[in-house]
Amino acid sequence: MNDLIKNIENWFAERDLLAEKNLVAQLNKLQSEVDELEEAMDQKDMDGFRDAIGDIFVVLAGMARIKGCSVEDCVKEAFNEIKDRQGVTVEGTFIKRADLEKLPNSVRKALIGRATFNNLDDTF
Repeated sequence: MNDLIKNIENWFAERDLLAEKNLVAQLNKLQSEVDELEEAMDQKDMDGFRDAIGDIFVVLAGMARIKGCSVEDCVKEAFNEIKDRQGVTVEGTFIKRADLEKLPNSVRKALIGRATFNNLDDTF
């Protein structure tokens, strides 16, 4: 994976895309790729889905490099932040404990009742 990320970063460098001024353009590219992902999902197009996921990763890797970090480090930090979170999964979305605590009790109980995953401890 490290070689692949290096190749992506080199591709960005060779095309003069690593300047800070290009960050907004890359954000726009990312949105375009997310739109393509949505279209592939709507059309149940597995090839388009895989292509869009790959393109999104490439753009994210380039954006991370523009900001002086690696996409791998960003993903590690994000996972370390979420790995021990408590919460529930409702309709395909994980809702962390901190967000549940902000909800009115009746809404919180309704969500917990519909959860397909729940790792809340007994103190909740």
